[in-house]
Amino acid sequence: IVALVILSLLFHLIGSFFLYDFSNDEGEYLINAKNMVLFDQFSLEGIYNTALAPLQTFFHVFIFELFSPSIFIGRYVSIIFTMALLVLFYIFVNKWYGWKIAAFAVFLITVNGIFNRYTTFAIMEAKIYFFAILTLLFCFSTKAWVRRLSFLPFSLCLGFKPTLVYLALPVAYALSIGSLENYKLIPKFSHKTFLDIAIFLVGTILLTGLFFYLAYIINPKDFISWAFREEIIVRIDLYTA
Repeated sequence: IVALVILSLLFHLIGSFFLYDFSNDEGEYLINAKNMVLFDQFSLEGIYNTALAPLQTFFHVFIFELFSPSIFIGRYVSIIFTMALLVLFYIFVNKWYGWKIAAFAVFLITVNGIFNRYTTFAIMEAKIYFFAILTLLFCFSTKAWVRRLSFLPFSLCLGFKPTLVYLALPVAYALSIGSLENYKLIPKFSHKTFLDIAIFLVGTILLTGLFFYLAYIINPKDFISWAFREEIIVRIDLYTA
C-alpha cells in the first residue's frame, strides 16, 4: 500500500507539470481566493464562484496567504488530499474485506486515468472524495459518538461542492443500521437510530448553511446574482450532477 501511494504521488506530481493542460474550472474556482490575497477584494472581476463552492475559496485564501496565489499551489493541495484519500480508502476497504482486496482496490484507483486527471487539477474533486470517504468511515464506526459526528466531514464535502448532497441518502441509511452485526445491512428503527439521523441532518444543515451564509455576508449582491443565476439549483439537479 505504501508503494502504491508513492506511485500515485509521483504520477500526480509528473501530471501536474507535464501531462495536464490548464482547466477553466481551476481558474474560475480559485479566482476569488487570488483576488482576496492580492487585492483584498473577493470579486474583482465580478465573478463570485464563492457562492457556489465557499470552502474552495476560503481554504485557498489561507493557502495562498502562506505560499502566494498559483494554479500549481492549488494542484499541490489537490495532490495532498488525493494521497490522504487513498490511505482512507484503503482503511475503509480493509476494515470490511481485508488487506488483499483493499490493496487491489487502491491499485485499480492509482492506475485510473480519469481519477488521476481530476485529482491533479486545482478543483474540488480531490477534497470532496476525501471528505466523502471520511463520512463513510464516520457513519460505519462502532463508536456511537463518532457516528453522530458524521455531519462534520459531510458538511465540509458540501461546502466544497453541494452536488454531493445526494450522498446524504446512503449516509442516513447507514446511520439507520446502527453498529453492524454479522455484516447485515438491515435498518433498525429505534429511538437511537432516529436520534443519529436527526443529529446528522440538523448538523449538516446548520454547518453547511454557515459556510454559504459566510459567502453571502462577504458579498451579498454578487452572492444572490451568482448563486441563483449561475445555478446552485442546477448544480444539485439530479440530471446534471
